[in-house]
Amino acid sequence: MDATQPPTTEPRVRLRGAAEERHRERAVAKLRAACAPAPRPARLLRLDLGLDGDPALERPAVAKATVEVGGRLVRAHVACPTLDQAIDRLADRVGRSIRRLAERRRDRARRAGVAAQASWRHGDPPAERPGWFPRPVADRRLVRRKSFAIARITPEEAADEMVLLDHDFHLFTDAATGADCVIHRTEGGELGLLSPEPEAGRGPAGEPAELVVAPARRLPLSDALTVLDESATPFVAFVDAERDRLMVAYRRYDGHYGLLGPSDAW
Repeated sequence: MDATQPPTTEPRVRLRGAAEERHRERAVAKLRAACAPAPRPARLLRLDLGLDGDPALERPAVAKATVEVGGRLVRAHVACPTLDQAIDRLADRVGRSIRRLAERRRDRARRAGVAAQASWRHGDPPAERPGWFPRPVADRRLVRRKSFAIARITPEEAADEMVLLDHDFHLFTDAATGADCVIHRTEGGELGLLSPEPEAGRGPAGEPAELVVAPARRLPLSDALTVLDESATPFVAFVDAERDRLMVAYRRYDGHYGLLGPSDAW
């Protein structure tokens, strides 16, 4: 298969609310066109289109997609006033991520093993996401715990993964120090690094990386959830007092909490 050609495999599609078949056709066509620059064969795996009829919502149209490019996943999730706008923005976001993959592959080939310039520092701004459901604090519960084998990579690679997966943060092991770390976007639009290890995020020669580095606090899980309740932050990275590992408590769109951590910490 020619990597420059759009994929032909039919994706799994979910239409919700007032989303129609014409929206599906338009989204699939635009996403397949966005996959054209992919450096490897690309497949649109999943597409979710929803249009809420509530007139009080400012951005009732939600569009989500998952694309596989040579075994790597690219995700995007946007919310807009209309579904056509959401589809356009979704395709633009997927296209930018795929072009990022192609550029990094060319960088690696050109430098033949020499560390590439950190193109992630000029990455996309976070997408407009659906707002959190305003669930009363007393009704909020920890409804999901996720664990995975975190990769030992550089902060640059972690930032790329965060952008490609369209996440607000990414949990990883720092390749230089072996420390648990979380890369994230700061309120000022810069890249931040949270870790219990003060040397985490430094370059191979010990020089400071171009990151906003801050320590991760040691907290019981209950205190981390309280921080979420009392602030507007979408997540809290903390050293779990019970497991002695870096974990991330985060807000879910349904108003409840989720918890993410390394698989060997459970």
